[in-house]
Amino acid sequence: MTNGEGKKALLWAAVTDLDLQIYKATVYKLRWDSPGVGLDMALPALEEARLTLEEVGEWPEAISGEVGFFRFALSEYTHSLEIRDHTTASGQQTALLMALAKLRAALRAL
Repeated sequence: MTNGEGKKALLWAAVTDLDLQIYKATVYKLRWDSPGVGLDMALPALEEARLTLEEVGEWPEAISGEVGFFRFALSEYTHSLEIRDHTTASGQQTALLMALAKLRAALRAL
């Protein structure tokens, strides 16, 4: 495996982890105020997604726009959950899922 192939494999693993963490947060959000399983689990899953973005380090320039869009959507969604704004969170969740789809498509096009 060349260095470029290794980096792309790392990016795919990161996007897969982002997908998993966002899915988990979405499922946990359905239990909004249930102690121990609602937002108590959704927020840590979103933090894991944020850490995954950081751990990758420098993303390729060709997809930096999509990474930035995803990072922003993740931040906005997380904030709406933190302040318990259910209405805003629903809209932000849609934006986050769209941002993840765009990031995945951009990575596939590399």
